[in-house]
Formats: sequence, C-alpha cells, structure tokens
Amino acid sequence: MIKKIYNSSNKIIGTVDINFNEIIIHHNKLPDLVINDPELVSFSNNPIYNDDIIIKMFDVFYLTIGEIAALSNVLYHRANKWIKTLPVKTGMNSGRRGSSFGKIFSPKRRRHIAESRKKYFDNGGQPSNYERTPEICAKIKLGIQKAIKDGRLDESANARKGWENNKYQKVNFKRGIGCYMYSNKNKKRLFIRSLLELQYAILLEEDPNIQGYLYEPFQIKCDNGSFYTPDFQIGSQIKELKSYNFIYKQGGEIQKKFEYKVDQARKYCKEHNLQYEVIYDKDINFDSKRFKQILRSSDYIVKYQIEFLQPERVRLQK
Repeated sequence: MIKKIYNSSNKIIGTVDINFNEIIIHHNKLPDLVINDPELVSFSNNPIYNDDIIIKMFDVFYLTIGEIAALSNVLYHRANKWIKTLPVKTGMNSGRRGSSFGKIFSPKRRRHIAESRKKYFDNGGQPSNYERTPEICAKIKLGIQKAIKDGRLDESANARKGWENNKYQKVNFKRGIGCYMYSNKNKKRLFIRSLLELQYAILLEEDPNIQGYLYEPFQIKCDNGSFYTPDFQIGSQIKELKSYNFIYKQGGEIQKKFEYKVDQARKYCKEHNLQYEVIYDKDINFDSKRFKQILRSSDYIVKYQIEFLQPERVRLQK
C-alpha cells in the first residue's frame, strides 16, 4: 500500500510504502527511513486513532507531520492538531525533522552552531534574549509608518510612541493572541487562535443550551486549490469569526480572499445540508481591551485552564 505525503500547503513531498512487516518512507528532502516496528506497521495498515501511537511516531521515530498524517490516513491539519494537544517530549525541529538533519556543514558553520549551543546552556537552557540592531529597528519603524499611512494599522498613541522610541511591544500588529484552553464540553484541550475566537468559545461553554461544539471541524477544498477551515460547528451550523474592521477597513486583497472563501464555504455547506454564518466581532460585542479585563478579573483562566502563548500581550504573569 502506497500513500502520498503532503505538506501544509497540500503539495506532495514524498510517499510511504506500507507492507505487512515494514514501512518505507520516501521523503523528498530526507533520507529514506525503514520502520520495522510491528505496532506501527499494524496501525498503518488499519489506522484507528491512538494517542500512544501518535506520540511514538513523533517522539521515537521523529516523523514529520505530513508523514504522520499519511500513516494515519488523515489530512495534514488534523495530524498537526493532534501533536499540539498531545504530551509529546520532542520539538518540531528535533531529530530528522530539523532543517540541519543529514546536512554537512562547513567548519565555520559548525563553529557558529557550537557557539550558539554554548550560549544556550550558559543561559540556563533558555534562548538568549533577542536584541534588534539599529538597522533592523529602522526598517521596522519605516514599515510601521507605512502601515499607518496605508490604513493597515491604527494610529494609536501606543503605536506612535512605540515606533518613535524603537519599542514595539504594545504596537497592534494585527496578529491574533493564541492560547490553549480546556473545553469542558469537548473533554479535551483546544488550541484557539485569537481572543475573538476565545470569547466565542467561552460563550459556547457557558451556554446551557449548547450541548457540544467542534472547533475547526473540517477543511474545505476551494475551487482554486486552496483550503479553508471554518472556526466552529454547532450541530449543523457552521460559524466563522472575523473582525469586521480587519476585513473591510483594509479591503483589497484581504477582503477579496475572505469573500472568496465565504462563497466557497456557503457552496460546500449547501451541498452538505449545513448552515453557514459569519459572525463579526461587533455581533457579539467583542472588544479586545474589555475582554482582557474580563479575563484578568474572572475565573475563566482557571476554569478553562487557559494558557496564552504570549501572556505579556494580555498582561498576565507567565
């Protein structure tokens, strides 16, 4: 049995050949790998989801997300979500997943790697603090000024003060604040990509009329070959959360891509007897500053075991 390996962009990057007693992985950018583990071979011939098997593929054999997806007979994004919610011990760049795996470096490059590793361990096993050079700061400053001029960034006092003083921690870069939360209704840990989606998830958790829901339930393959994943599914209702100003204030290509995906989603939902709805931030009275205050003053953080990837942006202690 031969299965194709896809990457996150849905491009074929290799194949897995599954036999009765071994698995042969042909990856375009990695040396071939032969696995003779009976447990993994049995799973690959008849994939039934198992946490221990997924962890074993990731931690013991250092398989990539695409390879795990191929052996598990699921899409890349599904395997990626598994890894994010499982207690794996290795990182995304460990072993053969690392960009340097199988490469031969020059003496100069090896010295640089050795010096970086020494700094890492001298710093107590923590990455060294990154410091922007004056040249990089100048480029960031020009980029932010242009973003404000083009209307892609709010010209707030924090933004102006940030780039004037070459400090950008409080500048709104339009990037969502991701976090992990435990869903009591789904009985598992979820990775939520933004505060807007987090507020909506908490609304669903707190609503006694909602028995259950799914986060990022499935992928839709669009007519142009791209993929779109809606945010929530409640029964037969599909919900997409979006910031109204982010889409329609910027307009241009961002608005065009969003409206295309909405059309594709409505077409898909109609074919599958589902109801599709876009929920904007203003529809649920979402305000980032106010919601952060609610999080700091309520029991939501503890109740849903919320862990932010960037707690400093919510002004929470790490």
